[in-house]
Amino acid sequence: MYDEGGGEAYTPLIDRGNEQQISAANVVVLLMPHSYFRPPPAEMVEISFVGGGQAYAFRDGQVYKVQWAIPSQNSVLYLTYPDGSPFPFKPGNTWFQVIGQSSVITEPEDEAWRFEFRIP
Repeated sequence: MYDEGGGEAYTPLIDRGNEQQISAANVVVLLMPHSYFRPPPAEMVEISFVGGGQAYAFRDGQVYKVQWAIPSQNSVLYLTYPDGSPFPFKPGNTWFQVIGQSSVITEPEDEAWRFEFRIP
């Protein structure tokens, strides 16, 4: 697939085991604090998985602005709407993508969301 307006090409991922296009019932993009554990050129990034912040959940062709929370190091991840009610995952597989809090997020005019990974 080629986006003429943006000049970018996209290729679907194919599962080599069954030759089917890979898909997910839910996709969640988590904005988490990132910092350099070791600065460039031997770059290592540390991600803080405890706390909470902004997230985007995609399911059934819709996007939902939600909040993530991991209260302690031994806790599970919670996704909630801004009012605090739990976000209902669609049954099936879920893919998570973690990006930095300073990442650039472009809300679409054409329904093609764009997330540009950035860290401080």
